[in-house]
Amino acid sequence: MLNELSQKEKAEGWNLLFDGKTTQGFHSYNNKTDMSAWKVADGTLYLDTTNKSGWQIVGGGDIITNEEFENFHLKLEWKVANAGNSGIMFLVNETPDFEFAWHTGPEMQILDNDNHPDSKIIKHRAGDLYDLISSSPITVRPAMQWNQAEIVINKGTLLFSLNEKQVLSTTLWDENWKTLIAASKFKEWASFGTFKKERFFNNAGAQILSDNYTIDPLRRIHLKEIEELIDQKRYFVLHAPRQTGKTTCMYALMRHFNAGTKYRALYVNIEAAQAMREDVEGVMHSIVSVFCDVAELHLGDNSGGSLIQEIIKEDKWKDALRLTIAHYSKNDHAQPNNLRPLILMIDEIDALIGDSLISVLRQIRAGYNDKPHAFPQSIILCGVRDVRDYRIHSSRTKEIITGGSAFNIKADSIRLGNFSKEEVNELYQQHTDETGQVFTEEARDLAWEYTKGQPWLVNALAYEITFRMKDMRDRTKPITGEIMRQAKERMVVSRATHIDQLVDKLQEPRVLNIIKPLLSGNENTMDFNPDDLLYCIDLGLITKNPETKQTEISNAIYQEVIPRELTWVLQMNLETTGEPQVWYLKNVDGVNLLDVDKLLTAFQQFYREHSEHWLKGMLYREAGPQLLLQAYLQRVVNGGGWIEREYGLGKGRTDLFVIWPVGPEPKQRIVIEVKVKREKDSLQATVKKGLKQTQAYMDRCKATHGHLVVFDPNPKKRWGQKIYKKKLTKTITLWGS
Repeated sequence: MLNELSQKEKAEGWNLLFDGKTTQGFHSYNNKTDMSAWKVADGTLYLDTTNKSGWQIVGGGDIITNEEFENFHLKLEWKVANAGNSGIMFLVNETPDFEFAWHTGPEMQILDNDNHPDSKIIKHRAGDLYDLISSSPITVRPAMQWNQAEIVINKGTLLFSLNEKQVLSTTLWDENWKTLIAASKFKEWASFGTFKKERFFNNAGAQILSDNYTIDPLRRIHLKEIEELIDQKRYFVLHAPRQTGKTTCMYALMRHFNAGTKYRALYVNIEAAQAMREDVEGVMHSIVSVFCDVAELHLGDNSGGSLIQEIIKEDKWKDALRLTIAHYSKNDHAQPNNLRPLILMIDEIDALIGDSLISVLRQIRAGYNDKPHAFPQSIILCGVRDVRDYRIHSSRTKEIITGGSAFNIKADSIRLGNFSKEEVNELYQQHTDETGQVFTEEARDLAWEYTKGQPWLVNALAYEITFRMKDMRDRTKPITGEIMRQAKERMVVSRATHIDQLVDKLQEPRVLNIIKPLLSGNENTMDFNPDDLLYCIDLGLITKNPETKQTEISNAIYQEVIPRELTWVLQMNLETTGEPQVWYLKNVDGVNLLDVDKLLTAFQQFYREHSEHWLKGMLYREAGPQLLLQAYLQRVVNGGGWIEREYGLGKGRTDLFVIWPVGPEPKQRIVIEVKVKREKDSLQATVKKGLKQTQAYMDRCKATHGHLVVFDPNPKKRWGQKIYKKKLTKTITLWGS
């Protein structure tokens, strides 16, 4: 008996649950060790009923898949013995709390309708949703004959088909579903028909649509535009910062084309070749091996082994990629007599360097004129940066080659952006719809403010709340602004992988050239290299504010992470000095408030004594004074307060907004404006401008008090001249450092 997937089924994404030979992939309900009564013969899975204990079968019980499914399309064939009775259960909650699978799982009835007494009961016949809904029309075949059954669950919709006829359709978990259960034999079982595999927010790897809350990937990449480029036989680039959903979008695009009849599509990730660096032959070995593996997996084409043997025999490794791409372009394994053009997506192209990258680009260029029947109709190169911006150093020729010249066949470049605010809300609403747990309006607004839609940050914040914060696993508790603030702080402190990668980039000279003036608030916007600026934009580190047109750090989390990470050692030293945190608090009418005067006075002394030492070894020395103050104030956060930071190119200042304490009703809202006196400016002019900026920022933040801190880096001035305190207005104090 045939029990394997066709090439077409493989290409469409079907998975084989039963291999026709073993019970691998299954276990007995609540019993992972004994399923001895389940046997395999002639490609069929059957239950041996000879060894009984009462009404139960020893080593039998309900057989259940190891893998969990939520949205699925199940196809199988069944036949039943004379007067036989069985069923296919789904959405089963397998825990020791429930002795049998039917205590929670609805069932498509399997029955000998001719001889079993249950056939006389409406809703108990073959094809019925057992005791809930009767099927129609009746298409079941007699006992000992095969029946083709299908069960589809998709986002709460349930469909049954029997022998190629749809016999039942309903919705799950809604009020009608609850009414059906209340009128059935299951009405006393509170958990029956309620189990849903809860999806979660993804903070690692590509999206798995059945597991993760997901924004439609094809919508994010503007499918119509990409289809137009492909129809025009274009080769183009899709680039995006790390962890923005690029791989998810490419997989979705591959599935989209493979589900149709016009094209074949293949996604190939070549990151593994990075380890070979400039060993061109080693890189080709790696890429071709991966290529053959994914072609077998997604296209059902297992000809890769013979292809590799041919390359080895002819010693053609330096041209191996072109030969491999041409091979799969000319051979449609699923439809050999109707060649469909190939769409090829090559991801992590910028994992390659030097001559290896040059070789890959030039081999693709060499095959370009053979499209679409002997080379792909379209190739999409995926990476962090646009290939035209590459500056590739060739060790062989000792020259710099631009990506644009090595790959001058590129027609277009598409950048995958962040989520919009509406998409962030849509993603969070999926959790609310499935669990009932609400994100308040304040929480949603803060999520947008913190992330500006950066996909990993959006998901990681929500995952922190809904999974890692144990109290919030109670889905009756709303997710408030205060909870969102706590999640943000926890995520920053944990130094998650994404944030670690971000910090690592701060050491690169090209990043240093841009972030340094941003941190220092440099007012001269013409001092940096445009290529460095574009590089930081491609990394997702910075952005252009659409309203002010100023260059800024991309989001509030990055704004907080960067200064904290650059002064991490100093913060650790300050936290281990043994000073009690309460020294900067004052008790007013039984309430502990921040004594900002005491805090800034202490900072002046700290800066006088230690700034020379700390600034001396600081990578971002020009922004050193601002960074030292922020590190010193971090103890406010650690003591129960909150600091929001704003800085950017052209601002000429750093804005700090202190909230004390964190909570729905903070007692203090304080602005600290930080400026560095430039050599060309007088102190009077610096203070005048700073006062105006402080007042504007206070108005925006609804702050009650403001402090203007002015650093004077002139080494010729004595500390006695630099350090002072002066009241500028009733609510604003000037501090010299």
